[in-house]
Amino acid sequence: MKNNKRYKNILITGGAGFVAPYLYEQLVKSGYHVYISKLEQEIGQVDLPYLKLDILNINNIKEVIKKYHIDAIFHLAAISNVPFSWQHPNETFNVNVNGTINVLEAIKDIDPKIRLLLVGSGEIYGKKEKSAMPLKENETCNPVNFYAMSKYVAEKVASLYHEAYGLDVIYIRAFNHVGPRQSTAFVLSDFANQIAKIEKGEQAPTIYVGNLASYRDFSDVRDVVKAYTLLLENGQTNEVYNVGSGSPYQIQFLLNELLKRSTKKIEIAVDEKRFRPIDVEYYYASIDKLVAATNFKKEYTIEDTLDNLLMYARSNV
Repeated sequence: MKNNKRYKNILITGGAGFVAPYLYEQLVKSGYHVYISKLEQEIGQVDLPYLKLDILNINNIKEVIKKYHIDAIFHLAAISNVPFSWQHPNETFNVNVNGTINVLEAIKDIDPKIRLLLVGSGEIYGKKEKSAMPLKENETCNPVNFYAMSKYVAEKVASLYHEAYGLDVIYIRAFNHVGPRQSTAFVLSDFANQIAKIEKGEQAPTIYVGNLASYRDFSDVRDVVKAYTLLLENGQTNEVYNVGSGSPYQIQFLLNELLKRSTKKIEIAVDEKRFRPIDVEYYYASIDKLVAATNFKKEYTIEDTLDNLLMYARSNV
């Protein structure tokens, strides 16, 4: 692994999202000069020095890259909620594909040596047999929702820019990640939020759930951003890297673990509206390639993550 830093001025797009503030903190701690950006109307975290950036405005992207001498970009700006993508496919593709094209065009026109870490999703692998697990980066992709499809198309577009113009792109396929401050549109944060409301008497002692049979690869967001930071210096151009825990967790098991931590007796009720039109029942990542490239080791157990998640929910309902 290299000790010298090739990249100094880092831009994070999608700064008002869940992951970006954690990534900002990790990069700053690692010695980088970091710029974090968001749309003007987004709220974000009050203590972060946001730049205004709209990825659907290519001139805006170019202005920021030039003004701050950016030499690497973590492209996190995206519509990342699967249920929302089913309801708003046009908006999902516009932001996730056209926004990515704008970033690529800006890099091409200003400096093709700028490193782009394109943060995608393990969702793009789609439905696979258990015999295909753990999913490796060379596994065929078969996206089964609009979010996953948009991320797959963005990857393919970026690979064209690499082939045609020599752009330095790394493709990150992030599996499920979770932690404090995550939107309740995501399953474990939703469970923790409902439990906290029940404990405070703001919700009847029934938790509403969707499909509990599915297995997912959950990581703590702090481990995820550590992996991203390691890939900045040690990832190879035009390569795909899975970022995950390398373990499958059933949603039912994780719900039970959260309920064990509750101070109340809580009933479970299935809400059909919480089911996806098409769902992937079982998947998890191989992270061998990530580990080989970066010596990545996770620091947080799933128990740590659930404890932190519930503690945050109790303080914020």
